[in-house]
Amino acid sequence: MIPIPRRAALLLAFVALSSISVARAQSSSTASVLCEDGQCAPAISAVIYAGRDAFKLTDGRAEAIIVPQIGRIMSFGKVGGPNLLWNLPNSPNKDRSWKNYGGDKNWLAPQSSWPDFHARKWPPDAALDGASQSAEVLTGGKLQMTTPLSASGIRITRTMYVRCERRIRH
Repeated sequence: MIPIPRRAALLLAFVALSSISVARAQSSSTASVLCEDGQCAPAISAVIYAGRDAFKLTDGRAEAIIVPQIGRIMSFGKVGGPNLLWNLPNSPNKDRSWKNYGGDKNWLAPQSSWPDFHARKWPPDAALDGASQSAEVLTGGKLQMTTPLSASGIRITRTMYVRCERRIRH
């Protein structure tokens, strides 16, 4: 068995659960309200992240910040801890055709396979990466985001949530 660094394992656990450096989120809610007697309940709230409307998903121990305007999960980590996802520092976009905001994004396959379903190798299909996505708050602290229909006829729907069954340490 290949050992996985703790941060990588934490990130992999989130990506698996979501079906598929750092600006801080501004929110008036506190995570401690969500936990009682060691049990934490999932919750979702509206926040602002790097000047954009966003959603914070948390179970009181871990949290994720999702920004539907750019279709990205921009932050993930322990409540009050560092963001484990890279974010692009505020800088001018030199390549106007695509901007790497950082975070987690929708790429269906390795870039070398894109011509199989997309007319070119670069930039990525704007409908799947970087376009504004519809967002619907579901019960149980879940958020569902859906991409617009791409020129190749692809639409992606992701249901994201944070669920921590044991204490996170890093």
